[in-house]
Amino acid sequence: MSKYYELLPAYGRDYKTAKAAKHDFARGLDFYDTAGLELKPINIAQIKPGDTAVLRYRNQTQVTSVVVTAALQAGAGAAVAATARAYRGDR
Repeated sequence: MSKYYELLPAYGRDYKTAKAAKHDFARGLDFYDTAGLELKPINIAQIKPGDTAVLRYRNQTQVTSVVVTAALQAGAGAAVAATARAYRGDR
């Protein structure tokens, strides 16, 4: 059974377009999970393949959805690793 996550951009981010929100979600950036009483950071690596992430954007007035796949998660892992290498100065 698939699960739905309603996610808000974390750390003060906002997106003007659905494409921008999906891009950052696919890159592995954190979003806040609105389930429960607390907003907890979550990213694509923590969502099971087959589950759906509903992303809010444009001052939380618009929504778009993404079905998480293993390929999408692999791409996010590669993006995070590349960012970590760039931060350390590795080539």
